[in-house]
Amino acid sequence: MLGTAPVLMEDARIYEVGGVRIAGISGIIASRPVARKGVPRKLADDYVEAARKLKGSDVDILLIHEVPALRDVYPGVRVDYATTAALETIKLVAPKLVFNGHMHHSPYTVYRLGDIPTLYVRVDSSQKYRHYAVYYVEEGRLEVWGDIRVVMEIRLHAFQGASPPGQL
Repeated sequence: MLGTAPVLMEDARIYEVGGVRIAGISGIIASRPVARKGVPRKLADDYVEAARKLKGSDVDILLIHEVPALRDVYPGVRVDYATTAALETIKLVAPKLVFNGHMHHSPYTVYRLGDIPTLYVRVDSSQKYRHYAVYYVEEGRLEVWGDIRVVMEIRLHAFQGASPPGQL
């Protein structure tokens, strides 16, 4: 367990929980690194630098808030310094799973990235959609729940390997 660790994970630090290596990079990428409403903001270069520290560290799960530039998934997303840095972050760390927030246009997204063996998962837990994800480590199984029912299930080993990128 994390014990007395703070609620916000330290950027680029790996926490091992039950044999799973979890890391996070907090905050929203902005042109000025000034917190707004208590939410940390950071420069794109600082975000990517945190990812560089994790590169090659065999991270199982990466937690980020910023939305990556995934035009196949989010056709309307702005491809700018923030979304580009978020995608570069995922590619540098190359985790098995990346969990993301910040995008509120649909209940959830599960997408296999094409050039790295990473499953991208975004859920909107707001009162509007009330979705969340549960990852069963020993089974390698991910469930996405909508309120009180499972709306999607996937086994991680099923997508890793030669399958093409795309929404699952």
